Amino acid sequence: MNPVVNGTNITFQPRKSSFGFRANATLATTPEDDVFNTDVGLMGSFSTTGGLTNITFNGNFWGGAGLTSTSRQNAMLNGTMNATYNFPNKHFNFSTRVSLTRPPITTPSPINLALDINGRTNKWYFKMGEPSNMNTIKVFNATTYQYLMTGNDIPIPTGFTTAFRDGYRNSTGNFPNANVGSGGVGNHTATGTGYAMGIGFGFNASDSFGLLSGVSLQYELSAGAELHLALMKYSGSCSVYNPVGINGWRSTGYLGFHGRAAAGINVSGWTDIFNGYYKIADIGAGGWVAGEFPNPYYLAGNISGRISMFGDRINTSFNRSFAAGTRCTVAAASPDAVLTQEDAAADQAGDLIKYVKVTSGNHPIDWPIAVRFGLVPDQVFSVTEVQANGITKNRTFKLVYTTKLEVKDADSFNMSEVTPVQRINNMGEYTFITVAAASQMVGNVNANQVNTGANNFSGGVTQYPTGSSGSTTQTSTNYAFIPNRLYLFRINAILKERVGYNWIDARRSNGTVVSTTITRSFTTSQLTQ
Repeated sequence: MNPVVNGTNITFQPRKSSFGFRANATLATTPEDDVFNTDVGLMGSFSTTGGLTNITFNGNFWGGAGLTSTSRQNAMLNGTMNATYNFPNKHFNFSTRVSLTRPPITTPSPINLALDINGRTNKWYFKMGEPSNMNTIKVFNATTYQYLMTGNDIPIPTGFTTAFRDGYRNSTGNFPNANVGSGGVGNHTATGTGYAMGIGFGFNASDSFGLLSGVSLQYELSAGAELHLALMKYSGSCSVYNPVGINGWRSTGYLGFHGRAAAGINVSGWTDIFNGYYKIADIGAGGWVAGEFPNPYYLAGNISGRISMFGDRINTSFNRSFAAGTRCTVAAASPDAVLTQEDAAADQAGDLIKYVKVTSGNHPIDWPIAVRFGLVPDQVFSVTEVQANGITKNRTFKLVYTTKLEVKDADSFNMSEVTPVQRINNMGEYTFITVAAASQMVGNVNANQVNTGANNFSGGVTQYPTGSSGSTTQTSTNYAFIPNRLYLFRINAILKERVGYNWIDARRSNGTVVSTTITRSFTTSQLTQ
């Protein structure tokens, strides 16, 4: 089952043709289940070698609703949560999304929270909303929105939101000309040493009410404010401060506000002279300030506004800018934790050969040699490796193996190499036998019979006919090895790495080849007539 990260949430997709498990449960508060209840599930999947690859805990929850589907459709709040961990990729993700659906408090889109830690790429983040996808709550005609982020894999804020800029222009006649950029976040987020947050407020209202027949008073009110702030750790000095800020910690950010009030009289159905809209007043103002603080401080900003009254008979505007303090350009501090150079090749060394199963003395002749690999032979896979400088590198590997099987001659001390026959049993073990057993025990057995028996090998043994050569009445017995013989089995597993178009021996960071060789000697049991 593969986790797929998508923005601030993660989904769980079952992988075809793999083993796994799933358990579901419904939980609720007592004595009133409509306070909070949830449907949750626990899921996991296994690799072909039996290891746990993914585990996920997820579910849906409701507040202010009972357990029935009808009641849940009218819940005061509802949401989802998902926590998953991918063992091979060392990737953990937790996310939740909550919706409020009870006016006057509603959420135009779900409130989201996410924590993501990728051990392979050394990337992580915690996010409650994003600058381009804020958590928004609406109360009557007012809208509040926010985000909070930390980590080394978060988006960079790029200034006031579009909604605030449009509202500012509606109030003052101009867009805010703040060159606020990222509010001090920028590339400093690569170190993960700090936080970025934003919060905003917006309000719009308009209405009209009748004064006389065909005469109505109309008004418009709007206001908004927005704050973006970053608290980061810096290195270096500025002005007389070394380090800057308080032990290197310093805030940067920007604040903006605007407001507008307009009123007029609308006349309808009177004479041609007294028809239409007559402006009484249209007053708007706004301002912004960008700052860095403390030690040293820097402030720069602008205040502007306009006044129009009595059908533009009074029309004026103002625009003032200011700056004070010392602006600093300092580098982000390095993370306190020193990154350790990973060794992706060395990490696979323990997964080459898990075991070789054989009985050293009196090994049953109908038992094969069983080998368990930690990796699937010849299956190509890629892993990421974090370098000491924090950069990640992709490396592609595969496992290959060779075997050698020898048997002691019956009439000498010499060892002769024999060809093993390999199969994979239903436990995922690679098993080995030899067809030489048949030819040694029955003499001139037809080679086709022996080969056929070897190819039909299933479950660990080979079948061949026994009894007198040429006999027409033979019994069928399962054997893997010649009785009462000394065997020597050697298996070598080596990790190969793809470099360009070539496969070469994979090496650890110290230059040694990643390989494992296991040798087993055993004596087979006597043949029981």
